[in-house]
Amino acid sequence: MSDPNPTPSLAPNPDPTTGAPPAPTTPAASSEGGEPLLDPNAPPADGQPDPAPEPTPEEAAASARAAVPDAADGYAVNLSDDAREKLGLTDGDPLVAELSKFAHAQGKPQGWLDDVMEGAAALAEAGLFDGGFDPAAEAAALGENAEGRRREVELFAESLKGRGEIDDGMFGELMSLSPTANGVKLIEWMRGQMGPAGQIPKPDGEAVSSEDAAISRAKEMRRDPRYETDRAYRAQADEAWRAAYPGSR
Repeated sequence: MSDPNPTPSLAPNPDPTTGAPPAPTTPAASSEGGEPLLDPNAPPADGQPDPAPEPTPEEAAASARAAVPDAADGYAVNLSDDAREKLGLTDGDPLVAELSKFAHAQGKPQGWLDDVMEGAAALAEAGLFDGGFDPAAEAAALGENAEGRRREVELFAESLKGRGEIDDGMFGELMSLSPTANGVKLIEWMRGQMGPAGQIPKPDGEAVSSEDAAISRAKEMRRDPRYETDRAYRAQADEAWRAAYPGSR
């Protein structure tokens, strides 16, 4: 039996233009929690683009190396404490300051100074800067007249070169011995073995007098290491000293 009061149909109204029923709607996709899923291609809600990603450590390091500081004091010394110690660097080191000034004047980036300092540190690590030269110790080893003895070595080298007995290369090697105590002692010993040829001519070119030669020989014998270790040699040296300085003891 039909219902005398049927309930009105809830079917959608047909399209007024075509008369066709509308397409069924698809419910919005949602997550398991019931929240609608976000479209990954949709713009941010505030309409602003996403911020640029943070640079990687490698990218940041490359950027720092390529930068040219605004001033010479803007360069950094990127060395380990051990490398700094090997190079003997201190805060405000004048060598670093001069390198920084040069780099800035030439428009060099930070990476240039990094490479220079790393190269120097590698050389120091290899021991190429360890000359072991201590001027104070060398002077002490020569005694009170250290500077005078060094100067005599230089004058001797100059006299040999002036007489044409050595060339420029040999002169340079001879002069390189004067800063060290052993170098000075070696040249003094050589001069003693050379006899009169080992004497230094006077500035006016005149030959050295016998008195001057005796004094020079006496001084050289007293400077000889054997003076402290060889009793017979010491007696000879003292005799030479008395001959050069009559009346001395």
